[in-house]
Amino acid sequence: MTDGQRVEQVVKNFLSNAFKFTETGGITLKFHSVDSETRFSRQMLNKTKMVGISVSDTGKGIPKDKQEHIFGAFQQEDGTTSRKFGGTGLGLSISKELANLLGGEIQIKSEEDVGSTFSLYLPENHPASKAGTEDAETHESLPQSQIESRRETTSRSILIIEDDLNFAKVVSEAAKNKGLDPIVAGDGKLGLELAKNNPVAITLDIDLPGIDGLEVIKQLQADAVTRDIPVYFISAHHEKVKEALKTGAVEFIEKPVSMRKLEDVFEKIISSVRREEKQILIVEDNKVMRESMISLLSNENVTVVTAETSDEAIQQLRNRRVDCMTVDLGLNGKSGFDLLHEIKEDKTLPNIPVVIYTGESLSISQEEELACFSKAVIIKGAKSPERLLEEINLFLYGFNRPFGKKAEDHIAETEAPEIKTEVHPVISTEEADTLFQGKKVLVADDDMRNIFALTHLLEAKDIEVIIARNGQEAIDSLKSNPDTDLVLMDIMMPEMDGYTAMQEIRKDATFSGTPIIAITAKAMKSDKKKCMDAGASDYLTKPVDQNKLFAQMSTWLEKES
Repeated sequence: MTDGQRVEQVVKNFLSNAFKFTETGGITLKFHSVDSETRFSRQMLNKTKMVGISVSDTGKGIPKDKQEHIFGAFQQEDGTTSRKFGGTGLGLSISKELANLLGGEIQIKSEEDVGSTFSLYLPENHPASKAGTEDAETHESLPQSQIESRRETTSRSILIIEDDLNFAKVVSEAAKNKGLDPIVAGDGKLGLELAKNNPVAITLDIDLPGIDGLEVIKQLQADAVTRDIPVYFISAHHEKVKEALKTGAVEFIEKPVSMRKLEDVFEKIISSVRREEKQILIVEDNKVMRESMISLLSNENVTVVTAETSDEAIQQLRNRRVDCMTVDLGLNGKSGFDLLHEIKEDKTLPNIPVVIYTGESLSISQEEELACFSKAVIIKGAKSPERLLEEINLFLYGFNRPFGKKAEDHIAETEAPEIKTEVHPVISTEEADTLFQGKKVLVADDDMRNIFALTHLLEAKDIEVIIARNGQEAIDSLKSNPDTDLVLMDIMMPEMDGYTAMQEIRKDATFSGTPIIAITAKAMKSDKKKCMDAGASDYLTKPVDQNKLFAQMSTWLEKES
């Protein structure tokens, strides 16, 4: 009798590692009684009737001096980006903590080049919490102050709402390693109280005492003080993914969580700390143009929201903070002119920068009228995307001024961060599909989930997909397929990482001009520069947005054609 969900997490982790490290032979899952020769590190367990669950493999084995090492958080036998096998991440560290919570223990037996056996030993009946006794190590007996007693927030504070304090310690340490300041709340009520101190982000479990995580995020969203704080669910309740995301969470991460996934989350949070996210409202009734503008303007630091009519635009302005908006004059129903007049006359609406982006030819009187609302009027055409980017950048990162001042009054251009380094042309869906037909793309990634997702997207565009699972395979695949049109290159791969692979590819004159789009979970400027220095043509962060992906691909494929 025990917590089945937590046992399942541990056993799944054992099996996952066994599959990963076993190339020949077999894997055995065994449920068994415990013989008298098995001894435990805690004396109380030696007097308790125990049950064993063991996973044995015929893999490469683990050296004795590494066997304790692999249970440490973020510790791996080989932690480089070019290691032969994908990393174990936090799996074993969390598994060890879960075993403690269940009143049991994990043991390992391993011999190099022979194999390994990981065993989870549990009491036949889960012991009741015995806070204060020598062997009570359940999370109820752990004072929260052991994790983080500080309650004041900083500009890099992250709130961790998690009642499993052993796991909260792991997440807290991971956040510290990334330069964030963790604050831990052991229940939903305290979490809601601490959220009012405006942390930069919140990680939230679903199964909390008192108020559960789903109710917590509903209350966060209902409060004007906290509704804009990004929330990341970290929970074992995978069956509630859809329900959780519908509440407005940024992402749902399933326990047990990998190191790569936690790094991905914290990199996103760091990016938002480094530069506050901006929001652009696009008022455009043409679907194709609207989608193209979304692809053009959005990135990890810019959120794009849309409206098809003037009334929808007014509603968006009332419901959210908007830093800049683009307006098409030829809207169905109320025109763009009507919208601009309504915004100006309604004193309850914010006074925000406006870029007029229209396909209509304007008379002198119309131009004079628009001068009252915006100093940026762009007529849609071949060069208009570049103009739109320039004006949006100018407004987003230097618009703390009333309307009507000259461009020289903005901050210097070098101080304004660019939305994109590469201008991706606005093309119709039909044009893009024609461009992609019959192209050959190499996808280099060691994560089968990413491979499946990318292959699904690309093949839907009639693209031939070649797959490589590490950098060396990518090089070999290119040599076997010299007519490859483009490469999507993951960075963190076993055996040979993406950086090295790109450098090697560029050494071969045959592929010196082949477009390579680097795809990585990291979003820091230094990572982007490292990718470009290694030979990447362009750069995308995970999770990959398909609109951005196809916009970048169309840019490079057009250059090649």
